[in-house]
Amino acid sequence: MGMESAIESTTNRTSAIEALREPHRGLELKAAADLGDAALDERRK
Repeated sequence: MGMESAIESTTNRTSAIEALREPHRGLELKAAADLGDAALDERRK
């Protein structure tokens, strides 16, 4: 699942981070959170 799909498929930040990390097991929590936050910020613009 890509970042856009993860964010669009969920209703909250935590679920988006979990959805992003699921197919990318090596992705650390902090990195996933940073990517998710950046994508959410971009989407809000």
